[in-house]
Amino acid sequence: MIEKLNAHVHNIFAPYKNAKTAKELEEELLQNLLEKYNDHRMNGSSEQEAYKLTVDSIGEVSELMESLNLQYNVLEQAISMDYSRQRLLDSDFRSVSVHDGKFNSCDLSRSDFSHSDLTNSTFKSTNLNNCIFENANLTSTLFKSANLKGVTFKNCLYNKTPILKAVIYQVLFLIRKHSNKPFSRDLH
Repeated sequence: MIEKLNAHVHNIFAPYKNAKTAKELEEELLQNLLEKYNDHRMNGSSEQEAYKLTVDSIGEVSELMESLNLQYNVLEQAISMDYSRQRLLDSDFRSVSVHDGKFNSCDLSRSDFSHSDLTNSTFKSTNLNNCIFENANLTSTLFKSANLKGVTFKNCLYNKTPILKAVIYQVLFLIRKHSNKPFSRDLH
């Protein structure tokens, strides 16, 4: 019955697996339900009765999760995404979403921005030596006076993406044309 209770709680939280608070709540709820189940068993309930009483005691989790998820999203948006004037060598920015991020006057050498959404971000006077931008959304991202030496741009979205006064040396742009054949250009 404990495995059945565990599976039941896991199924309740399955739609919220991407919410950062869901795993903690799932573990806490499961612990509380196990205690209730054991209490019912100690009070003479059969396994089936104890399971039913325990499961019936669960309230509406979806309302709680929506509320917590909304609060988290508001908090996440409120946090400033300003990484300016920092040394972030070899940083892993893969699969992040940083809209309106500021990466100004910082050293991001050898960092990986693959599969990231950097819409409206700025890289002013930034060292991007040997960075990787693969399948990144660079819509309206500004590269101004940036060091792009050895940077790889592969299959990125470049809608309204200005590159101004940048140091461009050994930059690799791999762009897929409509024919699905890669176009490669190595700038020296």
